[in-house]
Amino acid sequence: MEVTFEITNLTMWLNDIASKYLTTVTIHDCIPWKNDSGQALIHVSNVDKDELIDDLLRNPGILTVDVDSYDGAVIGTVGLKECKIIRWILSAGCFLEQAKAEGDGKVEFKVLAGKDGSIPELIKRLKESGMLIDLKRLTSYNEVPLTTRRQRDLVRLALDKGYYDYPSKVSVKQLSDECGISESTMRETLRRAHRNILLEYFSERKE
Repeated sequence: MEVTFEITNLTMWLNDIASKYLTTVTIHDCIPWKNDSGQALIHVSNVDKDELIDDLLRNPGILTVDVDSYDGAVIGTVGLKECKIIRWILSAGCFLEQAKAEGDGKVEFKVLAGKDGSIPELIKRLKESGMLIDLKRLTSYNEVPLTTRRQRDLVRLALDKGYYDYPSKVSVKQLSDECGISESTMRETLRRAHRNILLEYFSERKE
């Protein structure tokens, strides 16, 4: 199952950036690091890259920034001082599909269930932590396209170029150079695509 919900009292850098630029800021994946920190794959529409980098680095919640301009948007990775909500999502047995802010003070989350009962457990934990939750939608797996067209395109490119051959015929750096994106963005997008492909495969076998 996939659940879509909004947290209406969450203060974080997504809202700050979305409000300033009147745009959409999306986290497509987040990996916890040691302590409470982590790394997120982000997509920000219709902004100047250099100005965005300056604003991100001035934000106390951001540790590092590695982004590039691509196809009218800024995409890349940011190191986060804390990502407690992501840890709660993972500890409940769920997977983050995306988190999105549009400057209205709310953050929308799309989360995939990893096991039976994981979504109710997540919602319970968030509410117990003081989060104000507005449930928007609950969708079954067979209605959810887990991999995006962009992810499929990059996996297909990697396959055609021999990235999955042994030994590999091309590196992540070479793939990222060909696509005009950073190496970290390519690596994170491929990792996310691999996860979603596996989720789709095993959900089909379960049914």
